[in-house]
Amino acid sequence: MKKEISALSALTIASAAVIPTIAVADESTTTPEVKTCEGASEATVSALKDVAAKEKAAQDAVTSAEQDVADAQEAKQLADELYAGAAAKSAKDAEAEKAAKKALDTATADMEAKKAPAEEADQNLSTAEADVTAKEQAVQQAEQDLAAAQDDQSAKQEAETAAEAARDTAKTAADEAAAATDAAQQAVDTQEQVINDAQSEADAAAQALTDAEDALTAAQNEKAAADTAVTNAQTALNNAQTALDEAKAATAAAKTKKDKAEEQLARGSAGFFERVGTTEAQQIVDGTSLDTPSWYSQWVHVGQEGDATTIENMRAGVELVVEGNRLRESEGVPALKLTDRLVAASQVKADSNRIYDQREGHTDAYGLKDNLAWGSSTTPGNGQSTTSPYRGWYWNEKAKYEQLIADGMDPEDLAQVNANWDDIGHYLVLTDPAHRNMFNGSNFNVTGIGVSTGNTGYGTAFSQNFGVAQEGEQTYTPEEYLERIDTYVEAIQRDIDAYDQAVAAEEVATTARDNAQTALDNAKDTQTAAEQKVTDAELDVATAENNKNTADTKLAEEQAKLPALQTALDDAKQKQSEADTKLDEAETKLSEATAAREQADQAVTDAEKALEAANKAVDDAKKVVADYKAAQEAYAKAVEAVEAATTAHNDAVESAAASEGVAQWRGDDATAAAQAVEDAEKNLTTAKDDVTSLQSQRAALEKTMQNECAAQSDPGTDPSTDPGTDPGTDPGTDPGTDPSTDPGTNPGTDPGTDTGDDTGDDTGPGTGTKSSLVDRAESDGTAGAGAGAAGNPAGAGAGAGAGSAGAAAGSSGAAQGSTGLSNTGAPVGGLALFAAASVGIGFTVKRRGKHAM
Repeated sequence: MKKEISALSALTIASAAVIPTIAVADESTTTPEVKTCEGASEATVSALKDVAAKEKAAQDAVTSAEQDVADAQEAKQLADELYAGAAAKSAKDAEAEKAAKKALDTATADMEAKKAPAEEADQNLSTAEADVTAKEQAVQQAEQDLAAAQDDQSAKQEAETAAEAARDTAKTAADEAAAATDAAQQAVDTQEQVINDAQSEADAAAQALTDAEDALTAAQNEKAAADTAVTNAQTALNNAQTALDEAKAATAAAKTKKDKAEEQLARGSAGFFERVGTTEAQQIVDGTSLDTPSWYSQWVHVGQEGDATTIENMRAGVELVVEGNRLRESEGVPALKLTDRLVAASQVKADSNRIYDQREGHTDAYGLKDNLAWGSSTTPGNGQSTTSPYRGWYWNEKAKYEQLIADGMDPEDLAQVNANWDDIGHYLVLTDPAHRNMFNGSNFNVTGIGVSTGNTGYGTAFSQNFGVAQEGEQTYTPEEYLERIDTYVEAIQRDIDAYDQAVAAEEVATTARDNAQTALDNAKDTQTAAEQKVTDAELDVATAENNKNTADTKLAEEQAKLPALQTALDDAKQKQSEADTKLDEAETKLSEATAAREQADQAVTDAEKALEAANKAVDDAKKVVADYKAAQEAYAKAVEAVEAATTAHNDAVESAAASEGVAQWRGDDATAAAQAVEDAEKNLTTAKDDVTSLQSQRAALEKTMQNECAAQSDPGTDPSTDPGTDPGTDPGTDPGTDPSTDPGTNPGTDPGTDTGDDTGDDTGPGTGTKSSLVDRAESDGTAGAGAGAAGNPAGAGAGAGAGSAGAAAGSSGAAQGSTGLSNTGAPVGGLALFAAASVGIGFTVKRRGKHAM
């Protein structure tokens, strides 16, 4: 579309130059005065009038040309103003594009920073919410346990109060029975011996009862210790279970990191660039950058075996840069550094040449030029490895270069060098700054090498790309880059090893939990045995009580044989014994109730602590859930910001491209307008030259006429008396040798042989005028031709041109020049029209040439 507009603009300017010229040619102005005298020949007078008419037409042409110059200058001023405005708009839009790109980069960096926490939240949120639910259920259970413990505590307190009241009642009864016994004893002192034997049996039974009661107390103490051991073992088991749960969680987290690390390692250089945070390089390798080539998906298989993006091939490429830098330094050229951008681009371009017979070859992908090589060497030499492309790029081409120098090639003669570029180009790109500039447009300082293996037919494919570090772009020596790769691989391996360590820790925690369970089972077994001992001891106490009762009964029977006092004493002692037994039982029950109440108090305390711990666990779990949700929301907002920044950047890029196109178009129009001014000024100069020439011709003819008049006044020299010797008075006798006296026959018979040096008598535009027009047209980039032909003294003008719209204008000029003839200046009008058409033609061709470059 821009080319069509330029051509139309050229035709419009050409037409503007034509119209005033035609109008001036038709105007009727005063022809310079021709004064005659007697004796002047008719031919001289006719020639003088003809020159005067031509002079008048030439002066009109000057006026028209001056107007053309003014019009062209006005058009140029307008074109310059439009171009200045368009250029300013383009610069402003370019700055807006840079600002939008910066905003997009900032938003992208923020999104990447928040991506990992959000992904972690996505993976763990459901688990964390489930953990909250489980811990809330634990709180409910702890509350129920506390309520049960409090209920049990109240019951135990009531039982203790009742036992204290029973003990007090039993003690009162025992005291009263003792007093009665003492009174009866006084009465039966005489009977002491009789009851001693019975008393001994009763005492033995009482001792047995005491021993049984002591054994019961010991069993009860042993059971209490067993109960404590069970509680402690249960606590230890709970702690071990908690530790195991934490170890399992740690193992799951380590497994997630391990899986991510293995996935990242499998993605080769894409994973590396993602880890180090070089987004541009990652997008190049992943094929998501804006300038991803159309063939990307056909050739690039990220991380797959043999692909240039594997860590192994990436490292091999960096190691080759070490070799290349050594060769450069041996030539006195500084070593190159690497950037992630060039390393990534080199890998993609190496993959595109993986299969030699189907290769993409040299491409301008990512705005970079490259050296390519295929295959490998089995006979290394000159210090390079068996798979080095420098055997061809450097050593082979260096030998050819040195041979060319020896054969006489001048290394400073770029034409000679370029003629041999296919044989020595790679070597010169690596070592010669002058030819590196030709290759890449600048003195590059960074590089990258892609190495793609596993292809068919020609072994390894190599692609070394060269460029200039962008502003703010991080550069690395090959050694630094190798260290970055090794550090990345070590970090990945640490994440993988951390999982094995977590598994080992979980196994230890499992063993500890199992041991704690075994200890609890053993403690419960011991508790069961202690409970059995208590039961046995209680049975022993009951047996001892029965034995004692039997002895007492026997004593009573023996005492019954005594007088009434003895019977009374026996009854009193029996009552005292029963009262003492009940007192002992009451005290035992009170001790048991007190112990039970103390245990209930401890159970309430333990339940309260358990409830507090459960509530804290719920709060901690809820905080984890809240943190995960906050990370998700932050990442979602960051994604929205990137999308908005991307839209703004795309709009800015589109606006900048449009502004640049308008500025280019306006610049082309300004160039065309300047050329039109130059052409109009040339036409004006030519017209002025024509006026000067015609004025000289008129002066010469006037002098000839004066000479003829003077001769006529002298009868001795009157040419009319000697018609045979004066060719000026006999125009019919020499039509071929004096064209000025034969205007009717000469112009029509010699239109092409007049070389332009006869300006006084040929009224048609001969090759002299033609030459100036052709020269003017050809200087503007077109081919034009003019020819003069006349069958009468008026002559004719014809224009012909070649080149789009200019050709049509030239043909139109020829037609108008032929039909507008008159004896007073039509030939000049025809010439002016031809000149204007030729200018139009040349202008159009030049515009086309500019767009084709």
